Parts: sequence; C-alpha cells; structure tokens
Amino acid sequence: MGPPTEETQSLTVDCLISPSSADSDREKIKAILPDLEQEILDIKLSKKGAIDTFVWLPTKTGIFSAKSGYYESIKINNSDAPLPPPATREFNWSEYIWHLKTSPKNKLLLRKAVRGALSSRENLRARSINIEGQCPFCGSEETSIHLFFTCPFAVQVWKAAPFKNQLPQGSIHSIRDFIEKAKILVCLPPSGVGHGPLFPWIFWAIWNTRNHKIFNSKPTSPEETLTRAIALGREWCEAQESETPPQPRLTQTSPTYAGSDMIICNVDAAWQKETKTAGCGWIFRNEAIRQHCIGSAPPYGSDHH
Repeated sequence: MGPPTEETQSLTVDCLISPSSADSDREKIKAILPDLEQEILDIKLSKKGAIDTFVWLPTKTGIFSAKSGYYESIKINNSDAPLPPPATREFNWSEYIWHLKTSPKNKLLLRKAVRGALSSRENLRARSINIEGQCPFCGSEETSIHLFFTCPFAVQVWKAAPFKNQLPQGSIHSIRDFIEKAKILVCLPPSGVGHGPLFPWIFWAIWNTRNHKIFNSKPTSPEETLTRAIALGREWCEAQESETPPQPRLTQTSPTYAGSDMIICNVDAAWQKETKTAGCGWIFRNEAIRQHCIGSAPPYGSDHH
C-alpha cells in the first residue's frame, strides 16, 4: 500500500470498528483503505467480544503443527517445480499388486514405488532432506526408474534373472508401466519360485542392497543380489505350500450308551450383542424319556438368575 500517512501511521484494526455497533465502520474504511473495502467488510466480527488470537490458516483448526509447517515449506520451495503428469487411466491395484502371489512386504514396496512414495534420493531432495541425490551404485541421479531399471547394477540383475522373456529397457517409462507389463516375466525352472512371480523379490533385493550400501557401506554384486532374491522367493513359496490344509469339520454325533437309565444332556447357547441378551437351551433324553427344556437368560446386568 506504500508508506502510511501521518494521520494513519498509528492506527490499529480496532480503529476501523464502530464502538457503538461493534461492526465495521464503512465510512472509515472508505477513507483509509478504499481498495480493500469489500474484503474488510467480508470479515465477520465477533458479536460477543472474543479475544484476538493467532490463527494458522493452512489447517482447518487454525492451530499450527510441525506437519503443516513442513508441507507449507515444501510448497514454497517447489512452487516453480513442474507438476507430474496426471495418470491417463486407472491402475488396477487389485490385479497388479494385492493379488500377486508374493509376500505382503513386497506388495507394500511395489505400492509405494507406484505412488512415488519411496524414500529415494530424488524424493528426499525434493523434500529438502538430502540435496545430493546420487545413485549409490553409479553416481548418477537416483530416480526410481534409474535405481530399479536403468542403473548398470540393476541392468545386470535383470539380465541374469531366469526369465523366459525379457522386457526391453526402452519400453519402461514408469514403475506402473513395468508392473502392467510384467506378466510376460515367466520364471523358468529350476529356480523353485513356483507359480509366484519373481520380479517383486528382485525389487526387494535391489532396494535392500541399495540400503545396505548407503547405511552400512556393504557392497553386494548383482549376482549376489539376484541369488538373494531367488532364495527369498523360494523360501516364501515353500512356506505357503507347507502350511497344513484346513481339516474338514466332522459332523458331531450323539454318543450311544448301553442301558436305558443313562440320560444324555445336550446344551447350546447364543449371545445377541444389540440387546445384550443371552439364550440357553437344554435337551435331556434317553431311550425311555424324551424331555425338552428350553430356557432364556435375563438381559445383561440383571439381578435375576
């Protein structure tokens, strides 16, 4: 607005409020801030004289949090960064991720990779956590596509994998694109992976090797990484096959006893959560007597028995 005038340089917000009506003074607003008249009038003043407080606008509650401050700083730092292209079609999560015959940790890793949520150095640098962003294997910029596919280390792992067919390197443009095309990656015997896909275990092995190299300075060759992936896949498949199949439920039959003086009692009960009531039933029988007695328990918390 420029420097204030001598008459307005000491004014505060309450000077724009009429003391008689406790509402905005339209005439003063027109005289002092005519360009912001409508914006000021749109502000609803408290009719009960509420005390002024600080409000953090990025949150609905108006209360500042470290999380909201962090995301606001990212918006400021990345205001000029180009936005990622939107997906042109829906991704079938159920078919390509959740119904894969692999371990839950592999499914979670693939989901995070498709979502762009992996803590790769590219993402860390975008969040101002790590400004270097080099690949630990070759020193190039570490993106998800580079780490899992175009890095010379990853290329050797995929090339040595026992697949019947290989995906052309130039045909992979995103993690999502790779997973949708991974159906042709049929694992050949005698790897022992069975009917489960091998590529999720290779994903896990490359990511695990990358973390060991960064945090533990432990180098691992592409051959060792692939061997580890196959071993983990085989162990998981064998564990699923060794699970004891559920036994068929046997039909319960009433026992037979010799002698007509033996009385057999069958008991059953049920509980209804909504009404908090229980029901019980008894059946007494023998060869000479058939007496049926059915009872009902009182509501939960009752003093009657």
